[in-house]
Amino acid sequence: MESTDFSQADFSPIDCPSGADGADAESYYLAGRDFFKGDAPEKCVISHSEAVADKGKALKLCAEVMRGAHAALDLEYAQVVNHLACTGRPSPCGVGCSACCKQAILSNPFEAVLIARHLAQSSERADLFWGNFGRWDARTRELRATFPNWAARMVLHGDDDGSFAHGAFTEPCPFLVDERCLAYAVRPYGCRSYLALSDACRTPTEPGKIPGRQGVGVGMSSGFHQRRQQLLGLLWGLFGVSAARTRGHFLPDLVKLALVKDIDALLGQCIVPEPL
Repeated sequence: MESTDFSQADFSPIDCPSGADGADAESYYLAGRDFFKGDAPEKCVISHSEAVADKGKALKLCAEVMRGAHAALDLEYAQVVNHLACTGRPSPCGVGCSACCKQAILSNPFEAVLIARHLAQSSERADLFWGNFGRWDARTRELRATFPNWAARMVLHGDDDGSFAHGAFTEPCPFLVDERCLAYAVRPYGCRSYLALSDACRTPTEPGKIPGRQGVGVGMSSGFHQRRQQLLGLLWGLFGVSAARTRGHFLPDLVKLALVKDIDALLGQCIVPEPL
């Protein structure tokens, strides 16, 4: 795969392939959003992307699809929050709380490109990220080093050998600045789906519980997560990769690779190598 320029100019709306359906950038967003409607055909994504041979453009296409998927999740999330409020159980999630922003956040290349585009649109945002990334990288490097082999075992054999200590990963996310997220508008599924149900999320009352990890994943509580996995399978298929051989990877690492234009590494970090 060849490297592609991920400069700000390169993150203009996707140049869609010409075709009878007259697809444009907005149609990719709508395809991602409508994929989660019960009557949305799976072909709504495939038909818009079959003609995209350039992997740089394909990644931008996938980023637009992810943006649409996020919009679908936001609607579901809002319904859950409103239901909780109407039944006297309002969620404590809100501006100023960053309890859930101090753990390992895993993502995929498609969400990483979406976030990289967001950072590239503001030199201030980009500079803040790079400053924080250096500290995060140094402080988490040893923990992160255990992840690839652990993840490969999980993907290939479903075996958690305990070598990756997720509970010990408590470093603040490099997107966090003054208790606010630099990438909030384009935050990934893991962050977007998380919902605290009580103040025990921020201040756990049970011994040994870690702040920010007592909530629920809205997407996991419905059929959204399963449908999203199907969507990711279609997107990975653009690159000739079976979703069964992919894994999430640390979001900051992936965004860094998108910003420095290394498509090979960006995709490769999330692909489990074939066993020897």
